[in-house]
Amino acid sequence: MQLVQDSGLNIYFDPETLRIAFVDSDAGKFQRPEYSVRTFEALSPILEDPGCVAGEEQEIVYWMYRNLGLQGNEHMVKTHSLRYDLSVFRLHRFGQELMKTSGHYHPAIWQGGPSYPEIYEVAYGTAIFLMQEVDDINAGPDSVDVSSCIALECRQGEKAIMPPNFGHVTINPDPNTPLITTNWVCSDFSSVYGGAEVCQGFAWYRTEDRGWVENPKYACEVPKLRHARCGDVPELGLVAGRGLYESGLANPELFAWLKRPYDFTQLMWQGIEFSDPDDEAWKATYVEQVDNHE
Repeated sequence: MQLVQDSGLNIYFDPETLRIAFVDSDAGKFQRPEYSVRTFEALSPILEDPGCVAGEEQEIVYWMYRNLGLQGNEHMVKTHSLRYDLSVFRLHRFGQELMKTSGHYHPAIWQGGPSYPEIYEVAYGTAIFLMQEVDDINAGPDSVDVSSCIALECRQGEKAIMPPNFGHVTINPDPNTPLITTNWVCSDFSSVYGGAEVCQGFAWYRTEDRGWVENPKYACEVPKLRHARCGDVPELGLVAGRGLYESGLANPELFAWLKRPYDFTQLMWQGIEFSDPDDEAWKATYVEQVDNHE
């Protein structure tokens, strides 16, 4: 088994069997996390080809360990409302579609306000976070309006910011390497999955044979897909190569933006870097509009 070094915790992983082990050490003992899985059957409603899972419906696609951490650090949830999670994804394709999660949105912090953001770390492998902003997170494909779509590439050790008002799907673009992600998120809410399911996934599919493909279920005009990379934001506790758990534990106040994003708009978007100057100009306008609205 290999040490998942970029997690910053004593976690071991077997890339062949996908077995994961949380090993107690002098640094501390692990608290028992909440455990759940997603099966092929559970993901079928959001796939380009739902029928591709026939015969494998009960196979597990990925494993989720919520509220993971070391004993004695329960204050992260109780005092700071911050929960640390870890997910393990198997190697697989859904027909020609690359391995992905079901996709979800976060609710608004208050009615008409911004939704809760989230921060991910790729601890093993490579990920693409497909994000989209819609006018109604529960609407179906005939009525929902998609205003923005972003594909954020995140390499091992990097940190990926999911800004307010953007739902997200995690995609594994490497068919030869499993994926492990960790994340900090505010513990005061539950994610919303229904909108993604009724629309048969997000507005874009990532396929092996055709690249990025629009989801034909959406009646609205699907916006262009803006491609971005992750950047460090030390002011938010986000530095490539330093484990997300360690950063949060050392200074929980640096992660206050997960609960009060309206105070940190400029810094959050600094962590999303576009290579296309037109997309950077779009980002500047978007951030200004958000700041003025707040």
